[in-house]
Amino acid sequence: MGLLSGTLLAPEDFTDPEAASDKGDLLRIDTVLGTWRLRILAQPDTYLSLCSFSIDYCTRVFVNGAEVRNIGFVSEDPAKTTPMVRYMTLPLYTGEDGVVGAGLMWDYDVSLIGIPIMLVSGAGGGDDWVVTGEQLDAIYDDIPGNQKVKMRRADTPHGEVLYSVDGYVTAWFMWQLQNDEEAALAFIGENPEIATNPLYQDQLISLSE
Repeated sequence: MGLLSGTLLAPEDFTDPEAASDKGDLLRIDTVLGTWRLRILAQPDTYLSLCSFSIDYCTRVFVNGAEVRNIGFVSEDPAKTTPMVRYMTLPLYTGEDGVVGAGLMWDYDVSLIGIPIMLVSGAGGGDDWVVTGEQLDAIYDDIPGNQKVKMRRADTPHGEVLYSVDGYVTAWFMWQLQNDEEAALAFIGENPEIATNPLYQDQLISLSE
C-alpha cells in the first residue's frame, strides 16, 4: 500500500488494511494531508536506513506501531499544523526474526573509551526512544577517568537534538581540537556555562583542566 491522500492514519488504523484503504483516496492530489504506508521485506540481522533529504513539512514516522520520529506538528486542522524543515536518517535493524525495528542494535563497551567525550541526548516528551535518562547515566558511569561530560537538552525530542545542541558541540571540538580557551569555559572553570544553562538538565561534569 502506498499513499492514502486526504487523511491522517495511525498504526491502529491498519489493523484491517482494507478498511484503512477506504479512509483515503489513492488518486487524490488536491490535498495537503496524506499517509504513506511502506511494508519492507528484508533478510534477518540486516541494517537499513530510512532517509529523507529534505522534509519541509510536518510528519510522524512509525515503525511497527511505535512512533520513532516527529518533525513539526501534524494536525488535520491547518491552523494547528506546524511545518518544519529537517533532514532525516532513521536507522533500522531487522533482528534475528526479520522484524524491522528502529534503533541502533550494535554491541559496545564504553569502558574502553580513553579520550575526552561529551554525551548529549534529548529529554522531550519524557524519555526519548534512543536512550533514556537512566541509560545515559549508566553509560556515563561506565566511562572511566575524568574526561567526560553529560547533559540532556530539556523538552527536546531525539530528532531535534542534532539542531539544538550544535553550539556546544562546536565549542567542544574547538576546545578539544584547537585548544580554544574561550570555548573551554563552556565546560570547565568555576562556573561552566553548561552547568547553569536552563535549556539543559541532568548535567554531570568530570573534566580535569
